[in-house]
Amino acid sequence: MKFVALLLLAAFICTNAGDSEAIEEAKPVHKECRCDVHNIWLDIIFVIDTSKAVSDHDFVAIGKLLTYYFEKLTISQPNGEYARVGLVFGAEKSYVAANLTTFKNEEEAIKRITHLMKYRRKLPVGKGIRFNAGGYVPLC
Repeated sequence: MKFVALLLLAAFICTNAGDSEAIEEAKPVHKECRCDVHNIWLDIIFVIDTSKAVSDHDFVAIGKLLTYYFEKLTISQPNGEYARVGLVFGAEKSYVAANLTTFKNEEEAIKRITHLMKYRRKLPVGKGIRFNAGGYVPLC
């Protein structure tokens, strides 16, 4: 099916090669970014380490940092200049606390992260995921 679609697209391009109007329509439309954090359109997944390697002090700091980010972003679900955020907690295993469609606005996201960070004992903990950087990075 994909091959047929590509073949039809190739035939369209070949038959309209001299038609500059058809070529112009095929170009993507770019919207200029205003570089304003309140009007970005991104999907952001925050992955938070809940292992025993993270101290309680650092865990509270992570919660405050996420709250700060959520206050700055315009979180919403419709198409447009909005951000969607998700939360994944992980140690030996991972837990999806919020997917990209969970929060309708920044207030919901702040309320949820505040609640989750208060109850660290209920979150998945463990030794954490072991990673051997020497096994993956070539040594010169």
